[in-house]
Amino acid sequence: MPTSELAGVRTGEACDAAALQSRPDARARFRSGFAWTLAANGLYAVCQWCMLAVLAKLCTPAEMGTFALGLAVTAPVIVFSNLQLRAVQATDVRGNFAFGEYVRLRLWTTAAALAAIAGIAVMQPRSGTAALVFFALGLSKSFESMSDVLYGYLQQREYMDVIARSLMIKGLVSITLVALATFLFRNALGAAAGVGLASGLMLAFYDVPVTRRLRLLVKRSGEGSAEAAPAPVRFARIRRLAVVALPLGIVQGLVSFSANIPRYQLERTRGLADLGIYSALASLIVLGQTVVSALGNVASPRLARLHAAGDLAGFVRLLLAIAASGAALGVAGVALAALYGGPLLSLLFRPEYGARADVLVVIMAGATFAYVAWFAGFGLTAAQLFREQIPLLGAVCLSAWVAAAVLVPRYGATGAAMAFGMSMTVQAIGAALILWYALRRQAEALR
Repeated sequence: MPTSELAGVRTGEACDAAALQSRPDARARFRSGFAWTLAANGLYAVCQWCMLAVLAKLCTPAEMGTFALGLAVTAPVIVFSNLQLRAVQATDVRGNFAFGEYVRLRLWTTAAALAAIAGIAVMQPRSGTAALVFFALGLSKSFESMSDVLYGYLQQREYMDVIARSLMIKGLVSITLVALATFLFRNALGAAAGVGLASGLMLAFYDVPVTRRLRLLVKRSGEGSAEAAPAPVRFARIRRLAVVALPLGIVQGLVSFSANIPRYQLERTRGLADLGIYSALASLIVLGQTVVSALGNVASPRLARLHAAGDLAGFVRLLLAIAASGAALGVAGVALAALYGGPLLSLLFRPEYGARADVLVVIMAGATFAYVAWFAGFGLTAAQLFREQIPLLGAVCLSAWVAAAVLVPRYGATGAAMAFGMSMTVQAIGAALILWYALRRQAEALR
């Protein structure tokens, strides 16, 4: 998006419709979108990691473990309730559903998720402070969910620079508030409250106003005609959208749940302190995940269009290219952990974290398969293969549970890392097989 156009969006001033018509071609938008998304996700990921580093530096491993457990408990609930509407909307190239339908469905599912998290917080057997941490993190994730559905509209129209600016500002605001709260209170509750406040402020004062103004610009330019709903927004249509997205919600909920199964087992058998150390080490995966998320989000609309047009060769080439980058990232992470893991962890966190560099090597090995599996997930979503992923993710959860039950009691944090790696291997192989079979059938049908 040109700078003058974005300025008009941000200030609410009128902008000439011709500015929207002068957007760069598809290839230039792809490169620009990836650059913006990578920069924004990189800064946001660094800020998110810095929050955990602040907790590790200023709080005990047990407090770190409480915060990590709160994330592990709330994440699957929120991820499932999201129904991955952002991905569905971004790949809805035919405009089957209206923007308002996505927003209303997200409002309802997010409210239900927050109620469920409140129930879990009340019923959990730990201290009242832990319950408040759970609820504060659930509230933060709820605000982020509403921002996420706005991102879906922006991503669909390839306005990745607008999303990027939101993430950059959100990351900086989050780390500022979390660092201040953690310094003052020295506990997980202060950090959780800081995260929630940052997410709420960004939704209210940036994401909603900017998206509203951009939608007005698009409609005035004439580009908005393609996004009109086939029928007025009604409950029946929202229910149909929920049915369409439910398989993907189940899939992503299972993805989040499977990733956290080793954490649940580690907290149950070894305690919050070990969970805190493992979570701090595992947070370094986010560095590679940043690239995966940036490239995957930018590539998703392109993959969806290639698949919808029947260009299966182009679809496969693009998917293999981004998957190869994920494998390369993982291998680089393993090498870095093996060579410099101990000193790096002592510098970033504390000496007790540096003493567990062996765990970091195992985590990064698992991350190699995770990056490939996540890229394959973008391909499955772009190809609208939602239901096919449910049995796969069921197998992933089962493998994570069995591996964690066997390995964590014996090897502790190392066992949790091994269980994570095994489950990601199952997911990567299974996703590749589903894509191969589905694309082969489609190729035969096109002959």
